[in-house]
Amino acid sequence: MVDKFFRADIDRTINMNMDHFEGILADVWPGRTRFLFSGAFQCGPSRDWGYNLCLWTTILAPTSFFFAVPAAYVWNEISPSIVVVVVGLCLTTIFLFLACSYTDPGIIPRKEIQVLFGIQDEIRTLFGIPPQPIQSKERLFIRLPDCKLTIEDAQDDRIYLTDELVSQDYKYCTTCQIIRPPRASHCSDCDNCVLRFDHHCPFINNCVGQRNYGFFITFIISSLVLGLMILFTIVLWASRGNDTGWASETVITIVACVVGIPTGLLLLTGLGFGIYHTYLAFSGQTTREHLTGRPPQVNSPLIQAAQWIVSPRIFSRPPRLFPRMRTRVRIPIVHEAQLTAELSNSIGV
Repeated sequence: MVDKFFRADIDRTINMNMDHFEGILADVWPGRTRFLFSGAFQCGPSRDWGYNLCLWTTILAPTSFFFAVPAAYVWNEISPSIVVVVVGLCLTTIFLFLACSYTDPGIIPRKEIQVLFGIQDEIRTLFGIPPQPIQSKERLFIRLPDCKLTIEDAQDDRIYLTDELVSQDYKYCTTCQIIRPPRASHCSDCDNCVLRFDHHCPFINNCVGQRNYGFFITFIISSLVLGLMILFTIVLWASRGNDTGWASETVITIVACVVGIPTGLLLLTGLGFGIYHTYLAFSGQTTREHLTGRPPQVNSPLIQAAQWIVSPRIFSRPPRLFPRMRTRVRIPIVHEAQLTAELSNSIGV
């Protein structure tokens, strides 16, 4: 008998006669995060693909039209530097899009992963959680037949959640079974706790958190500038009419409207997002904190603006809290019947 492995997107099976599972960390990662190229890249759930495709289209469609039609005219009749700038902006925008879509947003590993690598105390110390005089004997194994990651002799981490920590907005996540620091939150889409969680963005197919927020902000800015440059060149190209030698003036006007008007509307939408996130950065809030009515992290927006301008805090990327997804793991496999028998022997039944 063979049971399918608990990550449905991994084409891997566990044989009931196996006593250990050997693979990479990406194979056993709980939650809805997807991993590409053996864990080299990560992104959100597959249900976001429609939104993600929509954003790719809004970037590539106007850009492709620019290179296919107006670019040659702009290069020859106006200035080659405009085309060079558009090429640079296009490459920068795509890079930033990929960076915020396929990098770790600041995921806090679940307790099962922490136990697997023995990093519970290290992460608690990093979060400023005082140690407790407790000798942990936790051990991870895969339970059959449901192929579930299970912790033997698991301790409840709520014993570390003191009244002082609660007053500082530390919280216990019942899904991840960990204590998360202030401003971290559990993403219901990716099913992970994320440091300084801003929001889950289906258009980039990833969470926006502490480790990719800088990429996200600069992506918005870069895409806005790219859109403005393309719209500007379309207007220049269309204003020359028959001088372009591409088609009749009527056709050029229609094409310019078909491409330019949607591009302009998208720019207005992007500008709204840009202004909103600039305000959040200046006020020291995340999107989630602003929508839930939590107070800003600083008293004066002007002071925060000065700090934001002169320091790289907004682009700070703390170290990843877990080993690389390509890290090899070896996990014992225990059948539920075996656990039942061991329990019966321990109580003398």
